[in-house]
Amino acid sequence: MKKKLKMMLVWMFMCLPAMVSAQERADIQFKKKEINLGTIDSSKGKNLLVNFVFSNSGKKPLIIYKAKASCSCTKVKSWPKKPVMPGMQDTIKVIYSPKGQHGRFSKNIFVESNAVKDVCIIKIKGETK
Repeated sequence: MKKKLKMMLVWMFMCLPAMVSAQERADIQFKKKEINLGTIDSSKGKNLLVNFVFSNSGKKPLIIYKAKASCSCTKVKSWPKKPVMPGMQDTIKVIYSPKGQHGRFSKNIFVESNAVKDVCIIKIKGETK
């Protein structure tokens, strides 16, 4: 019994710093992680701008290192280059080019940051005709 209690205490003291540091980190929360663009007429060739609004719900400034799309028809136009302070919000802007696309699509954008989850995925989806 004493051995189990001792092992439990050792485990708690080893894990406690990791749990505390996770609580004191930045955290990214998107209003919508997936945006459905509906049906798009690809013959018009108009690029679509999609805004992903997010906030920093953590306790430290949020720094986005990189935001990258999964294919060449989708590009990240911009993301905040300065830290986003706790409680503040900002936007990642993505451009989708439907030209030459046909059928259903789902495109991933990978966002790398100093948040609790260091890589998160946001998506655009829809159908081109």
